[in-house]
Amino acid sequence: QMFRSSMLEDRQAQIRSVVDLAARQVGVYVALEKSGKLSRDEAQAQARLAMSGLRAGDDYVFVHDTAGMMLVHPDSRLEGKVSMGAKVPDGRTLVEVDLDSLKSADRSLVEIKTKRQGGEVDLPKVNGLAKIPEWNWIIGYGLFIDDIDESYKAYALRFGLIALAIFAAVVALAVVMARRIYHTLGGEPEEQRQAEAGGERGDQRDVMFHAGAIRGIVGEGECA
Repeated sequence: QMFRSSMLEDRQAQIRSVVDLAARQVGVYVALEKSGKLSRDEAQAQARLAMSGLRAGDDYVFVHDTAGMMLVHPDSRLEGKVSMGAKVPDGRTLVEVDLDSLKSADRSLVEIKTKRQGGEVDLPKVNGLAKIPEWNWIIGYGLFIDDIDESYKAYALRFGLIALAIFAAVVALAVVMARRIYHTLGGEPEEQRQAEAGGERGDQRDVMFHAGAIRGIVGEGECA
């Protein structure tokens, strides 16, 4: 379990780093608006352009406002449209999950299940979120973590096989040592009992032999 936790913590750290970077970039444009160097429309347009550049394959930064309007997304067809997202098991939408996680902080991590771009299966994903209160924006960046579970399962299987091999080796060693001890003490208990019984029978035969010999000698003396 520590192996999985360590991998998950590393993944979360990556997510936080990207979200913090994106939030700082947007913060520059918020500051430019506040200083009067840019109008709000100009500042937000440049900020959206900067966020659109933070994209590489399935990794991307998204931005939506608190009303659910998508402002930055790899699928440009979604931009400018309100989408509250799919519902999670407790009935909330993904946007509501985002908003709830940011009620008491400007940064948060949420774990959801969603599909990869072009995929059909819901997979676990951790989203990092940052709130830009001046504009009512929410910046997000997430990474899927299904590979962590697969890696953990493979690790657990390897560890289990190694543990089984060690256990078998220990049992085999214990058997060998036990046999050596029994041999030192005179063999296995049953073998030792049989040996003792055989020794007793041999002693009895010796006694009977000597007694017969004595009687024979005595008899010869009497005849003489």
